[in-house]
Parts: sequence; structure tokens; C-alpha cells
Amino acid sequence: MPPLTLKFFNRSAVRELAEWLQSEWKKNLGIVVALDAMDVKTYWAELARNPAPLFLNSKGASYPDPDAFFRMFADENAQNLGRWDDAEFDRLVAAARAASGAGDRRALYLKASARLLDENPGIIPLYFRDTQMLVKPFVKNLGINPLTSVYFSGVSY
Repeated sequence: MPPLTLKFFNRSAVRELAEWLQSEWKKNLGIVVALDAMDVKTYWAELARNPAPLFLNSKGASYPDPDAFFRMFADENAQNLGRWDDAEFDRLVAAARAASGAGDRRALYLKASARLLDENPGIIPLYFRDTQMLVKPFVKNLGINPLTSVYFSGVSY
């Protein structure tokens, strides 16, 4: 196996994740991965200029729709930092974006997901950040959407 290097920006939580990945890949797969930590500014500039084969990134949705995530990996998207390219994926995402029925959109996004994760992998999802909020038991009707926006207009107590 050719040598692999995992690039990441040097912050304590990100370094901890990178070191854990390095250890797990060695222990479970026998893959030796070197770590390349950079300051944040250099890291993002380097990814924009010269994408790394293996790097850490995280992204939240800009709007509450599957399209917000799937478009990130379209060939023409500047946020596609790995420069992953799959014409069938692009076709499926464009068709899903144009589909009028929820069932049709879902089916197309499921096919696009299979392209991205299984058939021609472009990413390795490693973790999902959770969001936790403490709300007093007497607070009722507090609205929290998937993007963690909080709506107070319907709150009562």
C-alpha cells in the first residue's frame, strides 16, 4: 500500500481525532498513516490550491434540504475540496434538484448517496456532531430546527 498522509488543521479536538484515526487504521487495517498538521490559514489555502488525497473537513447544511449536502460534492462546486468527480452523481443530484415529487427526490438522492459512499466513494463520513440544549421543563413549544436555529415565537411557560 502506498504511504498515506492525513492532513488536518492543528486544533486540539481535530488533532485528537486525527491521532485516533491514525491509531485505528493501523490497529484494524494495518495501514500506516502519517499526520500533517497545519495552522488553519495554511490548511485551507493549501486545500484550495492543491487538494490532498486524505484530509479532515466538516460541514453543516446552509439550508434544511438534502440538496445542501449533495451539492457540496458536485464537480463544479468550489466547496468540493477533494475535487471528487462523478458524472453520474452530478446527473442524479441535478435530477433530484429538479424533481417535483418528494418520493422522486428521495429516490434520486438515495442513488446519489450510493455513488458518493459505496460505488465510487468520494468521502468517508467519520462522525456527526451532536447538538445539545438544556431547556427547563416548564418551557413549552421551543422550536429547534435541524440547523439548530431556535424559534422563540411559540414559547410559553
